[in-house]
This record gives sequence, structure tokens and C-alpha cells, in this order.
Amino acid sequence: MTVAADGEPVPPSPTVADDPVAGEGATDHETGVGPAFWIGAVVGWTLIAYGLYGKYHNRIDTRPTVKARELGRFFAGLLIGHDVLVVPLVLLVGVAVARLVPGRVRAFVQGAMIVTATLALFAYPSVRGFGRHVDPANHTLVPRNYARGLVVSVALVWAAALALAAAQLVRSRHRRSLPTPEH
Repeated sequence: MTVAADGEPVPPSPTVADDPVAGEGATDHETGVGPAFWIGAVVGWTLIAYGLYGKYHNRIDTRPTVKARELGRFFAGLLIGHDVLVVPLVLLVGVAVARLVPGRVRAFVQGAMIVTATLALFAYPSVRGFGRHVDPANHTLVPRNYARGLVVSVALVWAAALALAAAQLVRSRHRRSLPTPEH
């Protein structure tokens, strides 16, 4: 234990071990990083390196017209688009949902929004028809109406979310209407 100039002992600063919520394996307050950060960093950089290796090693199989400069512009555009469009949009929608949707059903709406965004992101290349230019005579490359499939999938997700939210509201109203036992 350290001693202050006036001779009084100075208690040690709190650590993660003193925090009952953080538990074991959390980060240290002084450094800000822990084992999960370093494991994630190693795994992430390994995946990035593998992707870059595959991009250059298999360049004959992967659109040989794409040059490093074009790839750099593509990734820069993704980063700028993410920071300028996606993040502010997600924050605005999050604030709107927090203010407009009742707390009892908010989790269902948030879950449906997450699934909708994931479906849209996953279906985007198929909806846009990427791959048709490879061989326009081959109709089996992108054989379905993916836009309709996306609309149907999103409709089913929201129907399930609304059904679950309605059931939650009915349950909460039913619980409130029950008489409380007197002691």
C-alpha cells in the first residue's frame, strides 16, 4: 500500500477483480485490453491475411480485371459508406425505436430489424443479379426472383415478430388483471 504526502495510506485503485459485474476474464481498467481482445485481434488479422492471400493467389479465378488500386478504392468506399451512411442511420433508427416502441415489445422489434438487415445484406448480390454478366445465356447462374424471395422472407420475419409482440402484450395485460393475493 502506498502512503500519501500527509502520511495517510492510499487505498489501491479498484480493479476488475473487485467488480462483481465484470467477473473473470474481463479487461484491466488500466490497460483497457484483456485476453479476449488479443485472441480476437489474432483471429481477425489471420482471416484478413488469408483473404488477401486468396485474392492474389487465385486472381485468375477471381475477376482478373480487378487491380489492387481498384480493390483499394472499393474498400475505401465501403469504409466511408459505413461511417457516413450506415452508422448514422442505425443510430437514428435505434433512437427512434427506443422512444416509440414500448419496452415490453422492443426486443421483438429490434430482433426483427436485425434479421431484416442481415437478410437484405445477404440477398443484395442475388437481388442485383451479380453473376449474370459472366454468361448471360446461362439462366441457371441466378435462376430465381430473389427480390420477391427477400420480400417474402422479411414479411415472414415481421409477421412472427408482431405475433410474438402481441402475445407479450396480451400476457402482460393478463398478469395485470389478475387479483393480487392479500397477506
